[in-house]
Amino acid sequence: PCDQNVMRGCGWRRVRALLQAARRRTMKSTARSSTSRRPSTGSTTRTEWRATRCSRFGLMDQWRCCSHSQLFYAGEYHLFYQYYPYGDVWGPMHWGHAVSPDMVAWQNLPIALHPDELGDIFSGSGVVDSENTTGFQTGTEKALVAIFTYNGPAGQSQGIAYSNDKGRTWTKYAGNPVLHNQGVADFRDPKVQWHAATKHWVMVLAVHDCVHLYTSPDLKSWTFGSAFGQDQGGHGGVWECPDLFPLPVEDITTKWLLTVNTGGAPAGGSGTQYFIGNFDGFTFVNNNDPSLVLWVDYGRDNYAGVTWFNSPDGRRNFLGWMNNWEYASLLPTSPWRGGMTLSRTLSLRPSTGQSAYVLAQEFVPELANYRETYSKILSNQTVSANGPNLLAGLSSTQFEIIAEFLQGSDTTATEYGFRVRVGGGCFTTVAYSRTSGTILVDRRKSGDVDFYSGFANVASQQVSPIADGRVQLHVLVDWSSVELLANDGIACITENIFPPSSSTGIELYALDGTVTLLMLEFHPISSGARPDVPELEFRTNAGPFTAITGVWQANNEGLVADSELLGDVFACGGITTSSKGTYTGTLRIGTAGAAALVFLANKNLTAGFAANIDSISGCVKLWKLGSGVVLGEYRTTILTQYAYRIAVVFGGGSVSVFFGGGTAPVFNVSGAGGAGEYLGLNAWNGKVVFQDVEYSVSAVLPNPGYNSNAAAPWTPVGGTWAETAVGMRGTTPAGADVFLLSASQTTVSFVYEADLVVGTEGGAAALCFRFTAEADAGYCASIDQRADVVKLWRRADSAVLGTYSTEIGIRLHHLKVVAAGNAIDVYVDDKAEAVVHATDNTRAQDGFAGLNAFNGTAVFQNVYFHGANNN
Repeated sequence: PCDQNVMRGCGWRRVRALLQAARRRTMKSTARSSTSRRPSTGSTTRTEWRATRCSRFGLMDQWRCCSHSQLFYAGEYHLFYQYYPYGDVWGPMHWGHAVSPDMVAWQNLPIALHPDELGDIFSGSGVVDSENTTGFQTGTEKALVAIFTYNGPAGQSQGIAYSNDKGRTWTKYAGNPVLHNQGVADFRDPKVQWHAATKHWVMVLAVHDCVHLYTSPDLKSWTFGSAFGQDQGGHGGVWECPDLFPLPVEDITTKWLLTVNTGGAPAGGSGTQYFIGNFDGFTFVNNNDPSLVLWVDYGRDNYAGVTWFNSPDGRRNFLGWMNNWEYASLLPTSPWRGGMTLSRTLSLRPSTGQSAYVLAQEFVPELANYRETYSKILSNQTVSANGPNLLAGLSSTQFEIIAEFLQGSDTTATEYGFRVRVGGGCFTTVAYSRTSGTILVDRRKSGDVDFYSGFANVASQQVSPIADGRVQLHVLVDWSSVELLANDGIACITENIFPPSSSTGIELYALDGTVTLLMLEFHPISSGARPDVPELEFRTNAGPFTAITGVWQANNEGLVADSELLGDVFACGGITTSSKGTYTGTLRIGTAGAAALVFLANKNLTAGFAANIDSISGCVKLWKLGSGVVLGEYRTTILTQYAYRIAVVFGGGSVSVFFGGGTAPVFNVSGAGGAGEYLGLNAWNGKVVFQDVEYSVSAVLPNPGYNSNAAAPWTPVGGTWAETAVGMRGTTPAGADVFLLSASQTTVSFVYEADLVVGTEGGAAALCFRFTAEADAGYCASIDQRADVVKLWRRADSAVLGTYSTEIGIRLHHLKVVAAGNAIDVYVDDKAEAVVHATDNTRAQDGFAGLNAFNGTAVFQNVYFHGANNN
């Protein structure tokens, strides 16, 4: 699980103390303000080393560590990781989840697994059950199965969960745990694979400072096979996050690698060691001397790495957590803590050293797709201690360097290489030392180094030039990291750095003499290398939400409320409502307490109604603000850390409350007259996360996501359009109109309606009808925030056919168009009469229906046609 107690003796106590100190600082800071904690020393702040990373899984919020359960299925690489959504230090673990088509550009998905009554969810693995050995598969998609450690009251045990929808939703097996604790405190981190020769599943499990191997026919029942580790390799702490996999040796033979993570790494703190041997499906045998310790990385920041299950093309791809338990909780970053390395492809090479073979790593070739068009190429240059910087004028925070030096008889330089992220007195050295015969990364002057006393270090690894005297350096630099692979990847150093954002210079240098540079490629890496990762956002069409009491802060999981010491806290929405509608949201209670949707309330949220889930009382209930009188109640178990969907449909003095995605209300209440027109959120006695909070004028329970009966495909004409959990979002350049046309065509007579909100000051949103395929002619019924009008206008000549003055604001409106031949009526919100009526013969015929956004952002929901030709 990436247990913070990885260090033995006083070491793990120090780590625990550091974590507790960090938590105390977090609590004190949160009580003061919702902003980031103290700036780090120098001119930088925690937010400078931001989550927008160019080439690896950058982490956007809270505490994340230990990649695991990596698998490939249906064109997607799945990455799971340890995640604590309620803080930026280690806490009760969840399984975060992301997917990628190429291991470079990542898209975050909702939390896959939450803690339950059996315990927190520690690390594990994921497999594709291609033969349906579990019986979990129900449709055409293969079942994906997650195998994980429960860390709970009964100790550590192993459980499983499965998905039949490509990993989007997960169901825990009713028979958990599938492997009970064997009386050992550390019994965790199962890595599972299918062993084809013996036709069974194999699990390698970390057990204190050894590993145990188990076999199973169906992932549900497990049999002990063997143990490995006593008197083998390094034992600088408990072993954790193991992996076991075959690896070819240059098409000569195949060996098996066993990797384990522990303390005592070469650069200090935690690291990953590996063993090379044979495996028959039951027992692993080390081919090397038991005392030999081999390390994956000689830097300080590559830990808990494991490989992907089912990688295509037979590649064995590896990814690690870019951190070190000595200072993991102290990194000067915000609002996140913990990144991942770039994915690497592994192989074995013959060696003349103590081991017959050595591990080699190379960055996945997919990275090359993100190189920017500009590059710099050098060849056959002399690098001199007194000569010019051959990379002068280059400036970047995200780049790749591939270089090859010739260390011959005429080489006099004692050290040569690069200084990266140079500026403001800061730089990081990435070099080869001819004096010591090592590659090195020196971060002593890299930027912020004083947050931990041992951070300012020089990491090095012994490596000789290739037989003809060549030294190869492959360097990947990102906002806050350096990864170095040398001599075809047989040497490796990975280090975090925290330079000022102004430190963007690059230098090529030599000390005390000269060296020949045979070739060099410099490639900036596009900052858009992760285009699918969503912005940090709370998804809602009812915002912005303003805190009335308590601390409220948005992150990638949603809007987080902290009421731990304050009782009830409230936030008021940014829109007003009619006397009827539907209000929905996903609520997750982080610690014992309650969470509620507030509606028909006054602006201060002192009067109105709240529909809540209560983990202490075990119920869903409707109560009145101010008096606290309970109007309706439904008894059910509400677990902390679980996400629950709740919906309220109100109108005419009646309220229906829906729970858990159900289509029937759990109770109804009548005689509930509202106190106002405001919406809000409420949390009590702990931390709560709110997400996908949506209001609709329609008093009909909506489905989550974008709801429309329009025929697909929807075709964009300009701008950016994206289907989100709260509706279809259109984004425009400044001052521009953009359109999204459905395959549906409106007939001569029809009704076309939708909920829509203008998300930008000075913007507009419209329903389009009778449009040409090119979107150059037709009609638009719009709400215009800049002019505060509802307007009917022609696209071809921008002629306005009618207007109605009303406050638009940044709030939800319901717009309806009723057309009969050349007569067009426009209705808004709950108006019983048309607010615009026009007669126009310009385009009184069929045409495409669509959506329009102007000058910013607009969101559309519940888009429905009646009398349309949905071809």
